[in-house]
Amino acid sequence: MTPTLQPPTPSPVATLAADTTSGTSATTPIQHTWREHEQPFTAVVAQVRDWDAASPCEGWSARDVLAHVIDTQREFLAKHGQALPDPSASEGGTGTGTPAAASTPSAHDPTQQWRTHAAAVDRLLADESVAEQQFDGFFGPTTIGETMARFYGFDLLVHRWDIGTSQGDEVGFSDEELTAIDTAVDGFGEHAYAPGIFGAAVEVGEDAARQVRVLGRTGRTVRTGDRAS
Repeated sequence: MTPTLQPPTPSPVATLAADTTSGTSATTPIQHTWREHEQPFTAVVAQVRDWDAASPCEGWSARDVLAHVIDTQREFLAKHGQALPDPSASEGGTGTGTPAAASTPSAHDPTQQWRTHAAAVDRLLADESVAEQQFDGFFGPTTIGETMARFYGFDLLVHRWDIGTSQGDEVGFSDEELTAIDTAVDGFGEHAYAPGIFGAAVEVGEDAARQVRVLGRTGRTVRTGDRAS
């Protein structure tokens, strides 16, 4: 039977441990939102058995998807004066910004690389002076924290499915997560289907399960056997 990967519910102990790691005894609202997306993503990453397996993203392996997630977040933060250490440097990578996908597979552990990066982001978002830093985004005024929690949080949702599916695992979304994806796609409008973003929306029947319909909007096809509730 194919294992089903469900979003874990953080226990008070796990939350306290995460807070201690980030150097604060309290979780900020932005951190809370970030973790709602990061923790389930991390759980799926931790279960990857073959980083070279093909993902639903054409031409991308699971390793490529993870590299994309890390690199785009690092690039965004660096653009706004919040450069993070290259997580591949401590794992045998080049330390020069080379994407994980371009590094020798044996030179680093992608799972640990993600954990190192995610912990660095969490510590950054714990600093409200950073999280509340404003800038003019593509859709108007926003902050670093809101962009990380919402836009890049959306990325963690859809790419969680990509990575889990690359392993033949079933990745289920909660109703709240499906609403978050739907809302994000609505907000992107026609820009969602610009080159390099989503593929063309996948036509599905009106009686299709909600997860099938929502993922179809992002150009993803839920095949027979994939969780669709």
